[in-house]
Amino acid sequence: MILSPGKRIMTSWANLKQVPSKKKEAPIQFYFEPVSNDYPSSLLAYLYSYIYCQRNAEPFYIVDSGSMVSPFFKSNSVVHSLKTTPSTGTNLCLDLFETEGILSKLSLLVMRRIITPIFEYNSQTNSRIDVQIANYGVSRQTFDAGIVLDISGCVPDVVSGLKRLQKNTNKKTMNIFVMTDNLDLLKEFAMKGDPSWKYASLYRMLESSDPDARKLKTLAELKVVRGIDLLVLRFSSPLGKLISLVHPSISVDTQIVSIDGSRWKALS
Repeated sequence: MILSPGKRIMTSWANLKQVPSKKKEAPIQFYFEPVSNDYPSSLLAYLYSYIYCQRNAEPFYIVDSGSMVSPFFKSNSVVHSLKTTPSTGTNLCLDLFETEGILSKLSLLVMRRIITPIFEYNSQTNSRIDVQIANYGVSRQTFDAGIVLDISGCVPDVVSGLKRLQKNTNKKTMNIFVMTDNLDLLKEFAMKGDPSWKYASLYRMLESSDPDARKLKTLAELKVVRGIDLLVLRFSSPLGKLISLVHPSISVDTQIVSIDGSRWKALS
């Protein structure tokens, strides 16, 4: 096209759309990725990591490639799932003592309140658990006490702790819920416990061919034990800490006997 001298092409800059520059995302500082096959230990570390991020006003990221959390708990907007391990940041599960400065300043009651939004089973998990505890008659029972049998040599101390609770509560007999993965310890307790005691466990859930059987057993035990008012366990064990943390109301000073003689502490 030939333009006459003195004529100009007028361009309307107002009609050009400005392309916004892509905002650079902040690098991930902390995240959680389980490193242990021990489910209670991993679940405890998960909850501690969330508490730490929440108190530091940091977003909480989790890499759940082992399906530790997502298949069993309700989804929550405060838990950000990652498909792969981030290239930056600290995996709090590997360096749990990073959280000690925060956890040591919080009471157990405060920690329980903090984890409430993320420690809630989804409907499928509740249904699967309810079927299992019904199959073993646990759902029809009311338990006076709950115990954990987890290490060799613990049975005599657990029996002694139960007798102390029985004396303090003036109960003529006791119905006891037993948490254990060890059949030998369960048999030993049956032999050495008071003949008047009755007991039940979910040990046989481990015999299931379900690949999630071990995880479901732990979650089912936690569901049962959260409704029990007297417990005998070890505060020094991950499972003992986990039970104390997720129980909605129990007092660690008056309603729990720790057979290792220690007081409750988040990390020890």
